[in-house]
Amino acid sequence: METKSGKKRKIPISPTLARELQLLNKTFEYVFANPVTGKPYVDIKCFARLCKKIGIINLVFHDLRHTAATRMVASGIDLIVVQDILGHASVKTTQRYAHPVTEQKQRAIEALDKYNNIKSLSSVKKER
Repeated sequence: METKSGKKRKIPISPTLARELQLLNKTFEYVFANPVTGKPYVDIKCFARLCKKIGIINLVFHDLRHTAATRMVASGIDLIVVQDILGHASVKTTQRYAHPVTEQKQRAIEALDKYNNIKSLSSVKKER
C-alpha cells in the first residue's frame, strides 16, 4: 500500500479478510479497482456509491479508520501497535482516532470501587 507521503508499507490483515479477498476476482492487483483500467479507486465518491448500493448511510471512508482504532484499543491492543497499523507518525494522532466506548467507561468507574472504603449510606445512622 502507498501512503499519503508516497511511502510503501505493508499492513497486516485478519485471516477472515484474507479468505474473503481470495474469493474475489483476481484480475487486478487492487481490491477496489476500475474494471477498465485496473487502477485503484481512491475517490470517496466511489465509496459513497458502494455504501448507498448496500444500504449504508452516513458513513464516509475515513470513519473506518476511527472505528478500527476504537475497536483495537477497546480490545486491549497497545496504542503503539494501533499507531503502527494506522501508519501514524505520532501517537497523539492515534489518540484522536481511538474513542472510548461505553463498556470501557463503565469498567473504569467500576475499577474505582476497589479503592472505596466508604460505608453504605444506608448503614450510616442519621445524626441529630
